[in-house]
Amino acid sequence: MNKKKYIFIASLLTLTNCLSRNALRIQEELNPQIKNDASIITIKLKNFNPSNVSMEFYIQDIDSFEKNGNVFSPTFYFSENFNSDIINFSVPKGKYTGFLFIKSKDTIPYYRSIIGMHTINFGINNDYNKTPDLYSPCVQKTEHASALYSRYIKNTRCNTLNITNDKILFEFSLDDKNEINYGNTFLLLWFSVSFAFFNGPQQYPYALFLVSQGIAGVVIKDVLINFDNHLTFNQ
Repeated sequence: MNKKKYIFIASLLTLTNCLSRNALRIQEELNPQIKNDASIITIKLKNFNPSNVSMEFYIQDIDSFEKNGNVFSPTFYFSENFNSDIINFSVPKGKYTGFLFIKSKDTIPYYRSIIGMHTINFGINNDYNKTPDLYSPCVQKTEHASALYSRYIKNTRCNTLNITNDKILFEFSLDDKNEINYGNTFLLLWFSVSFAFFNGPQQYPYALFLVSQGIAGVVIKDVLINFDNHLTFNQ
């Protein structure tokens, strides 16, 4: 199961290209004809560098989800890179299933990358299958996403997204600590050494620098992203 979760996270950005084919992209300002029957979604970041953050939001109205044999085929989507601490967009009111994915990647080339990801599922699991209702609005867990790369991430499972309020808020913060991901770091080092060995240093001169520096050459770190208001979300 952990392996399946890692595959889901690792391939999510690719899969969303397929999901968006039949979905309507949400604009920051809705058509005036339906604006009065819409809710403003706000995603707020704390202690992030906004330029390093991207998000994906895919939802399907619950009626079409159930009529289609619980096969997830998004009705609406919103995909954006952050330019500030807050993103606002409007969504027609209704009851939806789907997910929100947020990713932070702070990179200094040839030195280090700090990567964090968080997925909030609304009424579905990582395989897009329907899940039973929870007794609380949302449950947040720290999960071991991959035994191979020793990556820990935080994910949240929520009930179906019931958009009835005029405003809905998601608040995220970065954990104070980050840890070296030894699996990914050594994998990158191995790739660099292999590339240099088979292609020669004239093709990739930095690879020799990586070898000389060891793990200090390029370091990949993981950071947890917290969904701060998950206990009171949408109440």
